[in-house]
Amino acid sequence: MYEKTKGPAREIYFRWAGPAVQLMHQSKAFKDIEDPDAPGQTYRSFRKWCADQGVSRSHAYRMLDEKPVALALRKAYRGHLDSSQIEILAPLLRQHGAKATEDVWSSATELAGDTPDARALAAVRDKLGFGTVPDEPFRVR
Repeated sequence: MYEKTKGPAREIYFRWAGPAVQLMHQSKAFKDIEDPDAPGQTYRSFRKWCADQGVSRSHAYRMLDEKPVALALRKAYRGHLDSSQIEILAPLLRQHGAKATEDVWSSATELAGDTPDARALAAVRDKLGFGTVPDEPFRVR
């Protein structure tokens, strides 16, 4: 039962928490909130604020990656992107640009339908020669 509900639960969490995490990061409002581990001081880092909210580092940065990916795909797709798609597309966008990201999406839709899953996106990315290496998410330190 756990395995069947883990994916959908993660996506619901991602949908609800994502906008709040994006806003907190963009506005840097975390710097105005008192850090409970340092009385009298405010949070010094976004990572620490996220950790104290129970948001893992990887989930937080995946949430930050969503908006740039959605903007890169705005001509090709306007629907919901799940976290696994973002994990494939965000490094592609950072390392190869918006055109490559849109090309991969378009080619993947030809093979896998209107909303290709992460496996299809990765296969097309590799087939088109847009390899990626581990990198840092879109963020400001």
